[in-house]
Amino acid sequence: MASMNAKTNPRDFPLDVILKMISQELDNNKKRKNNKIEISIAYNVDDFDTLHSYKQAMKTLTEKKIVKNIKDLIRSGYLQDGEHEMEMSFYTPSFILNKKELDKFLVETSRVPMYSLSMDQQRRLLLNNKYLLGTLQFNSTNYYFIELCLEKINGIITQEDITERSSKKPQRFHTILGNLRIAPSLTKIFFPNVGANFAQFRNEVTTEDLLDLETDVKKANRFIKTLRKIKVVSSNKQ
Repeated sequence: MASMNAKTNPRDFPLDVILKMISQELDNNKKRKNNKIEISIAYNVDDFDTLHSYKQAMKTLTEKKIVKNIKDLIRSGYLQDGEHEMEMSFYTPSFILNKKELDKFLVETSRVPMYSLSMDQQRRLLLNNKYLLGTLQFNSTNYYFIELCLEKINGIITQEDITERSSKKPQRFHTILGNLRIAPSLTKIFFPNVGANFAQFRNEVTTEDLLDLETDVKKANRFIKTLRKIKVVSSNKQ
């Protein structure tokens, strides 16, 4: 399950807690044979407002068809805090999880990135750690350019940056991006502003990030469908 990059406001806190608990449960039980989940959240005894907020969060997930068949369990116990024990209550719902709807919800609410770039140890340029965009030649301008981008995430790359790493004559950034042979609609997502001597790069792009871009996301997604899928790699060059 993709890690969350939450962009929420304070009122979403109970929902984000539950989503994080579900994520941890999925990560800890990757060999589960069914979609039944149980989580346990501690809260102060008799704090009925907090309990109500967590129940409302579960109701939201039910309405989104992410969970069903919820069975609530409220119990009391103690939590160890250093040398002290605190009396707490525990909200422990069990439910059936719809993983497909959960992933869809996380993307739509900008809790996970929709588009990301990475480069693995074989110098393969990867989209979403799944699709092959190409293999970069070592010591090439393209290689140093992508290496700098991944080091200066969400930053500005200049020709001076590349010159410091490569002895080759610097190219215009429009030329470099063209040599990568990535569809213009997808290039715009990662490089929203490009000039002759600079390029702005941003990674882990969410649906919220796309709101201020004049790019055709449908065209980008059609291009992605033409790419070759690869096996997920466990170690990327960042």
